Order: sequence, then structure tokens, then C-alpha cells
Amino acid sequence: MSKTETQNGTEIDAVQGWKATEHAAMLGLDRRLQADKSSGTDKNTNIHLAKVDIDYATGGLVHLATTAKTDKKTGAILSLDMQFTNQQLTGNRTTQHVFEIENRINKNGDVVPDKIYCLGLRVYNAENDGPDFNVQHLNNIHQAIQDLNNSMRPPFIGNQDEYSPKNILRILLKNHIDDIIGEDLAIKFEGIDEKGNFDFEYRDVFNKKAANDNKKITLPSRDFALAAAGDPSVNTLDFTAADEKSLGKPRYATHTPSGVLYKAEQIRKKLKTKLLFHSSLSPVGPSIPGIDAQGVPSVVSVEFRSAHNGEQAGKDQHLKAANLFGKNVQNPLEQMRALRLQNRINHDHTNGHYPHYMTHSIEADVHDYAYDIAPPAKGETRIDIIRKLGNDSVKRIAGFGDMLGDNTTYMHTKTDKDGTVHKQGLMIDLGLSFAPKNSEYSAGIPDITKDIGHFDDLFLTHHHADHVGGLLVYVDAGLFGSPEYYERADKGEYRGKTFHGTNKQIFRAQYDLQRNNIAKEKWPKFNELKGNGWVHIRNKHTNELCFSVSYSAGTVPHTARTNGFGVIAYNGNKMAFATMKLGDNRYGRHILEGHKSPIPAADVVDNEWLSQKPEAILEEQQRMLEAGEITQEEMLDPESVIGRSWILEIDGTNYRKPGFARTELDAEENEVLIKNTLHPDKAAMVSMMSTTDAGFERELRVAVRTNSHFSLAGANLEYAGTIMNKTGVNAELVDISETKEVQAYMDWAYRELHNIDYDNSHCNFEDIYDGYKNCKKRESREDYIKSLIDKHSDENELRSVLFYILEQNKASNHRYTTQLMFEDITEQKLGKKMLLGSIYVGRDAQTYKDMFKHDKGRVRTGLTGTQGTETEKEAATPKHFTGRGIYNANQKNRKAAVPLKAGDYFWTFAQGAIPGNENERYELEKKGSELGFPIYSAYGEGFKVYNAVDVDKLYTIIEQQNGYSEYDMEGNLIVSNMPIYPSGHGHKLDTQTFIKIVQPEMVTINHNADLETINDFVSDLRDMGIKTPGEQIKNSHYFTFDMGDNHGDVSCIRMGRALTSIILATEVRPWNIQYGGYTLAKRAVALDGEGGVVSDGLMAGEDIDPDNGKTIFSHFGSLDREREEHDSEKREPAQRRSDADIEEPQEDKRYKGPNMPKRDIQDNEGFNNFLEGLGL
Repeated sequence: MSKTETQNGTEIDAVQGWKATEHAAMLGLDRRLQADKSSGTDKNTNIHLAKVDIDYATGGLVHLATTAKTDKKTGAILSLDMQFTNQQLTGNRTTQHVFEIENRINKNGDVVPDKIYCLGLRVYNAENDGPDFNVQHLNNIHQAIQDLNNSMRPPFIGNQDEYSPKNILRILLKNHIDDIIGEDLAIKFEGIDEKGNFDFEYRDVFNKKAANDNKKITLPSRDFALAAAGDPSVNTLDFTAADEKSLGKPRYATHTPSGVLYKAEQIRKKLKTKLLFHSSLSPVGPSIPGIDAQGVPSVVSVEFRSAHNGEQAGKDQHLKAANLFGKNVQNPLEQMRALRLQNRINHDHTNGHYPHYMTHSIEADVHDYAYDIAPPAKGETRIDIIRKLGNDSVKRIAGFGDMLGDNTTYMHTKTDKDGTVHKQGLMIDLGLSFAPKNSEYSAGIPDITKDIGHFDDLFLTHHHADHVGGLLVYVDAGLFGSPEYYERADKGEYRGKTFHGTNKQIFRAQYDLQRNNIAKEKWPKFNELKGNGWVHIRNKHTNELCFSVSYSAGTVPHTARTNGFGVIAYNGNKMAFATMKLGDNRYGRHILEGHKSPIPAADVVDNEWLSQKPEAILEEQQRMLEAGEITQEEMLDPESVIGRSWILEIDGTNYRKPGFARTELDAEENEVLIKNTLHPDKAAMVSMMSTTDAGFERELRVAVRTNSHFSLAGANLEYAGTIMNKTGVNAELVDISETKEVQAYMDWAYRELHNIDYDNSHCNFEDIYDGYKNCKKRESREDYIKSLIDKHSDENELRSVLFYILEQNKASNHRYTTQLMFEDITEQKLGKKMLLGSIYVGRDAQTYKDMFKHDKGRVRTGLTGTQGTETEKEAATPKHFTGRGIYNANQKNRKAAVPLKAGDYFWTFAQGAIPGNENERYELEKKGSELGFPIYSAYGEGFKVYNAVDVDKLYTIIEQQNGYSEYDMEGNLIVSNMPIYPSGHGHKLDTQTFIKIVQPEMVTINHNADLETINDFVSDLRDMGIKTPGEQIKNSHYFTFDMGDNHGDVSCIRMGRALTSIILATEVRPWNIQYGGYTLAKRAVALDGEGGVVSDGLMAGEDIDPDNGKTIFSHFGSLDREREEHDSEKREPAQRRSDADIEEPQEDKRYKGPNMPKRDIQDNEGFNNFLEGLGL
């Protein structure tokens, strides 16, 4: 009996239902287009809707489909079956019936239910349940079905994710379907979660037990494949037979920054056993002078082939081929990403607008396939250079973007005559941008994802975070391992990386990796740079010589020892160009003018290396030829090298400031005056950075000149001390062939300060020391020292003798006890205490506590924490200021190492505020000032004084140093022209001195984005007769150099720009684990609307805010994605300890928040054990 006929005698006939003519609309299945009689759409037909979405991260897909039968007279839905299918990349597939409904039309003309099943559970059956169906439940079911059906029908306005099948669980819960099927039965769909996110597990290989062909991605039917490609013809409600012929007319949009009109075309071929989709774009209309508008002949294409012939051709469909931006992709995950891109593009086309190619490419994580600039023509070679950090003041993504740091990539790109493109690059520096205040991120890292497979070598200028801080995130993701790591992992698509730096730089990098709990197997290979030398780089596939890099290790002046690099780029046997990169630098006026310090200063500038010309490569190539490292055919043509000079990249941070920059020696003199004049009896607490080699050395010199012992507090500084103990403080000044300890440097400084010369003294120091050693009791040793005092009446001679004996004692505790005895005896015998040097001691040693008890005025301590930022919350300085430090801790919580009162010490911030941290630094200073002790905080070329004492004496030394002072609105003294911290960036004369030594053909200014500074620089260089690019080369702009035929013919060529992209990283650090933490990272790309890229056509028609642009988030890849997914739960941020907690007794001395991540090492791991892990 037909469902449209009434059933006399049944109770259901008499009940009120839903109006038949309105029923289809209630379920979202009403026909919204005029019926096409020629196609038969006015007849009783079956309805079919389908929609697919693909997870770009895992390659999994979800498919939602509705099939329904309508009443030909009223259009009411008589039956409906809605199915949800998830398919993993492995081919494993699960299908669930979401709703199964059968209806009838009763004698009143209303639609009433006959059978309703939800997720396989019976909700209603007329035969069993009679007429008493739950209207509320059915209305909720109707609404859920309507929402789901509407998500499969155009138009898809706004974010396509809102119309994705992955929202099915969210829609069901929103409509209270869980209440209908029962609270005890949780609704669950594999591959998605209740928030509308994908939740597939990651698998990077196909499952051999999968039901389908293991080598091919297979979809179960032709309609399924059409839906996966976004073909609208699977929708029988909104498309007619005429739509089968094409995907519609071309769509047009103008890229408004350039004014170029583009046409988007979609091609589809539907054969019995083949489906082909192809997307392209091209500029149309009149050309525009000065604009090279380029099309993209193949954005994406996918091809399906039926696994069967004949009547079975509509079944299993293999994804036979996929192409992204002209490149065939074989990796199954990449093929699914290509399919996702095609899906989204087709939906845009169906909606009647120009596709958002770039947004969809980024979201599918395939935009790296699009060239930012076109490769060279067939048979040609070009060396592309791009900076991702250091030359911009526009904050394009999440508040990130500044002129700090560096990340420069040189890419040797060659196109064979057959069109094959070969790339081999090198990278100099990989820094980070600091997070703005209240950011949810910790740092922004240059996005080198696109180039990471094309270079093997990272050269480091120096170890400041804005030049090396980005390394950690890539190593943590498994993308920067050594060559051996990838061989073990059998990941042929990745290439091992080598980190080139000095021993200090290598140790610091290893420390950062170790304390962030990154497995050593993922570390890069480390190559130590010593002295001067060369590194040669060949293409790993073609073996072509691409670059030769000259280096001078640690001989460029900066607050951290900096390496200089000269990069020679090859074009066959011609030199394409030669650039010299010096990192951050200042020349150092003391080298030319001398200095006041009685302790000698090191001349770290290697003028000989700076003045060598690129033709030095010819001598190096001759050595290589004799050693069999190069063939005769690869030797450079001397005519391309001789007579040429470098293109010099110079640090322009402070170029507008006149004269020379102040140096560490200036700051040293002022710190000594402040201590000796104003606070001779108080302990000196100094907030300093752990990465400033010169600053570390300065504080040691100040300690010696103020007769202070020296210690460090804070993990980073303590480790810096360990590095200095291993590598030496300053190899140019102190011979480290026998010892490399910090104490050795302080002893050398003391000898220099007091003109102690063992070699030219008439004393036999060895015999004197033997006599002392033979005294076994303290009393006899005291008598021996008294006899030495009687014997050596010359003060300098006596000092030499006593200090020689002290130097032989390496243990700080024994040496300190002995020194106290010597000094006391000199006071007894001479009436004046002879102070006998400074001792470097660990801050957790009993000796350090004894020093405070005996004479706190002779203790100088360096502490971490100079900026006041959130990432420094657990550093030593802010902990002390909030009552949690080792000097003022609550006795209930921890053992106080050194109890101090406000009158016992003064504080110095021997580091300026990093740009962007000014407010946080101010808040930190104010917090400290409330404790009542004097604070001297470095600002520019001077300092600010809080809680000033002995102001008259302070004025005297300010005048003595040619400084000047004034008070701010809060009553604090501001002192200028008297630095206690020198900038590491040179002023105008520093820069010009470098230029005169190098004598380059062209100079580019880096580390700057200030227009006035750049104009001043260009004008000055023009007066010096030296070329510049004429304007600043900004971040994300590709450029190269053409040396021309003769000296001075060099020119800078700008080739376009890349979209600004960045890796946003979040550091998750448990507060009570001193060494440990994790990083989370995601990729963000900015569509800034500036134009000037080959992919302008990909952005035409995008809704881009002219002021803020448009940020699109994508996946930041990891080699170990399965582990990444598995560890996601434990990577939640840890709860930090509040200030209030410090007053509460803690039984185990550790407060662990509810989300505390687990670690592979024990919480109580000691510092010594940690260092042993690094082989130190």
C-alpha cells in the first residue's frame, strides 16, 4: 500500500502532523531553483546531497550525504537516509547512519512519522508506539536535519568551515539530540570532536591491513569522489542536468593594490571511468605599464580513475594523480591536501565568486608549492637572498615585527634546460621576535618552512636570542636534526643540518636544547669555528659548487662575541657576487683612542680579515685543487674576482647617533666609581644578561678593581659561567692553553692591575711556595707569612709573593680561608690590610655565605632578570623583588642562602631595556625601589637612580665623567653621558670606520627600519663615493646582486616579495622546574595586501583589511607528528605559583599546578647532573 494512501481504522490517520507542502522546507530539502522541465526536475525524483571536508594535517576526510524520496504531488519527504562517513589516510573507513526516517501522509493531508531512527536507535515506530510521538523530539530532529542539509547546499557565505561535515556532532548537540537518544549513550563520530574540529590520529604510512589498494587513495564511489572534489553536480536539488557539462563560467576579480584584473577558470572532465578537475588563473585585459602580472597555469589539479569497468565503473575510485602549482605530488598526505584545495576552490566557484586561492592554499598547508618569485629561465642560474627578520617596523602578525635580529637565506637556484629546478642554500642566523605584552605567544620565529629542505648549513654571527632563538623550535619539531638523525629515521625528504659557530656559541645552543628537554638525537651537527677559515657548500643532488663562506671567528666587537662571514656565490666558474656580513657590531673607539682602565683591553677586531678582498678565494681554491677537493673546471675565472670588493651588510641600529658608541670600558669605569665612591661597604647586586660575553667580562673586571669576590645567581648566568670556565673568558688576553677558568681571568686582571710580573722578578716563587706548603699547621703558616712580610719590604714585591701562593690554591673555600688569614696578618704587621684579589665562587656554596658574613662590601653578584617580562618571572631579580629570592625567602618555604637587609646592598641594572620591554622594565624597577635600597638602572648612555644616597658625591663623579643630570617627574635622578651599560650597536663613526677598512663596492644597512636613518645613511655613503641599494631592503623581499663587469658596477636587483609568515611559539615552563619546558608552535601567514608577488592573482578578490591585513593559521609541521599528537595533552600550560603562595608552608617545597606537564628527568635533578648531560 502506498504511503500516500490513507489507512482506515488506524489512529495515526486522525492525528495532527506537519503540513505536507511545507515539510521539505522543514528538513532543508525544499527546491530553491525554478524547475527545469527539460531535465525532468518537476517529476517525482530522488534527492541526493553530499559534502566532504578534508583534514589537511592528517589526510583524513569526512563525508556527509542525504538521500531522500519526495511525494510528487506535495513535495513532502517520504523517506530520508543521512549517512556520515570518515576515512583515514590509511584507507580505513567507517559509515554511520545518522538519521533514517519514513513518513506517511494521513487523511488530513499532514505528514506524520512512520519510523524514525537516530544513530541506529529507534526513536519512534508507529506500529509499536501508536500515535503518541514526542513532538518536541521530532521538531528537534527536523531542525538538526535542516541544519545539516543546509550545510551541504550553497551559498556558502563566509568561512567555509561553518558548512563542513565536521560540524555534525556540534549540530546534533546544539539541537539536543543527545537528550533524545538517552544520556547514557554518548554520541561519537570518529575523526571529529564536539567543537567541530578534526580529531583524526596521524599515520604517516599506509596501513597494510586496509581494505583498499594500499598504494592508492581510494574513495568508495563516483559520487563520493565528486563530493570530495567539491563538484556541485552531486547536489540534485540545486543543480540541473545542464550543470553536468561544466563547473560554470569563469570568475573575475581585481587585485586592487596593483589594479590587475584576473580570470579564474575551472575545468572538469567527466568520463565513464575518469574524473579530472583543473584550476587556473590568468591576468586579462589591457596590460599596465611597470607591472609584470603573471598567471598561474595550474593552481591545482586532481584526477580519479575507476577501479572497475562496465556497470561497476561507478564504484571504487582511485586518486590517480594530483598536481600543486605545476608540481606532481606523490605523497598521499600531500595528495589529500591537493584534493582539499580543489574542494574549496570548487565551492567558491559554485558560490559565484572568484576563488580565495591563497586562503585555501595556506589552510591546506600547500602554499609553499607556489613560487614567491619565478625560478630563473631554462639554462640559467640565480642567487636569491631574502631576510625574514631585522628590517621592518610593521607588526603584521599578532603584534610581531620589528627591526631586531636577523635571518638571512642565500639560495642558489638553477634551472636545467629541461626545466628541472635545483636549489641549494645557506642560512645566516635564525633569531626570534619578542612577544608583545599580554600576548598569548612567547615569541615569533622566522618561517623557514619553505626553504628548510633546500639548505644544510646555519651560520651563527652571535648568540643573542634575536639571532639564534628560533633554532629551538625547529629542533624541537624534528626539522633540524643532524644528517645521521634523518638516516636513522629513514626520512629521505629531510636533510641534516649543521650548526656553524664558536665553542661558546655551540655550548649555549646545546644548553638551550638541553634545558628544554629536547632529545639529543634531534640536535643538529655542530661545527666549531676557530680563527679564520672557509666552508664550502655544494648542491647535495648535483654536486655543483654553490657557495664558499669565509669566516673570522669571534673577532667582530659587540656585547656578544660575533663572527664575520664573507659569502662568495658561484654561477658556474664565475663569481656571481660576494657579500660580507658582520652581524651586530660596533668598532670600539678605545681601539683608536685608548682607555682609562688600568687593566688592558682586548683588540678583538681582525682588521686583516676585514680588509681582505674576495680574491682570497683564489688562493683557497688552489689549496682545494691540490687537496683534490675541486676540479680544474670548477676553478673560478680570475677575471670575475680580481679587482672586485665586497658588498658589505652593516648594522645600522644607531647610525644616526654621532661619534663612536660607548664601550664596555666606559661602563666599567663608571661602575667602579659608583661602587668605590658611593657604596664601599655594601654588597653589589647586578642584574645582567647571560648572553653578553663582553658584559660578563666587564663585571669580572669591575669586581677585581673594587676588590670584590664574584658569584652568579640564576640558571642562565650560572651556565654562562660554566661555559666561560670551559672556553675561557677572553682568549686574546689570557693564555688558555693551560687553564680556561674564570678564576684564571680574574687572577690575570689582578696581576695586571698591580703590575705583578712573575717572570721578571728576582724572587724564586716556586721555592717560596714550597716553603709555605711544608708548613703543616696553621700557626706555622702564619709565622711563615709574617717572615715573608719582614723579608719583602717592597709593597709590590710582597703583594706578588702572597698572591702567587694564593693562586696555587684552586679550591675557592680553601683559597678564601687562606686569603683572609693573609690579609689579617698584613693588617697586623703593616697597619693596613693588603687586599689580595677576587675569588669566583658558586652562590650555593658555604664560602659565598661566609663572604657576606665577613665583609659584605666585598661581594659582587650577577643575577638573571633584566627586562621584567613574563618569560623572566622566575629569574633571580624579579624573584628577589617579590620576596621569593635566595636572599629574602620565607623561612617556612625554603632555606635562605644569604639573608640580606635593605641597608646591606645596592642594585645595578647593567643592561638596558630591549625595545618593546620598556614598560615591563619600569614596573620591575618600581617594584625593587619599594624595598628601599639604591638602584642604578641603565638607560641609553646613562642611568636612572632610585633611592639615591650621598647625592653630593654622586654629583661629583657625574661631573668627573663629563655627565649631566636632571630629575624626572617622580623625583628620580636621570644621569646622561655616563653609561653603565654600552650598546652593542655602533654609532656613525663606528660604521664609517668599518667601511673604510673593508672598502666595499656597495653597502646595505640592516637592523633598521627608520626612514630618516636610512636617508641619512644613503646620503653619507653617496658623499663617500660608495653605492647603496638606494633604499632599505625590507623583510620578506627577494633580492640579488649583479656585480657588472668592472669595480663599482654592482647593482642591487629587487625581484619581488614573499608573503609575511611567522611561526608563533608558546613556551610552557613549569615554574618549579629550573631546567625544563616545552614549546608549542603554529604557523601564521599574513595577507597584507601590498602586492608585488607572483601570487598576486591568488589574492585577488580577498577581503583584506587595508590596515591590519588578514592572518591565516596553518600547520607547523613536525617530523614526529605521531608523538606530537600523543603529547598534546601534557603540553597544556602549567599553573604558575602566585605571590600569595610564598607565605604558605609547602611540605615538599614544590607547588605543582593541576596541569603540570610531566618530564623525562626528575624534578630534583641537580645542576651538576644537568651539566654532566652536556658532557661538561
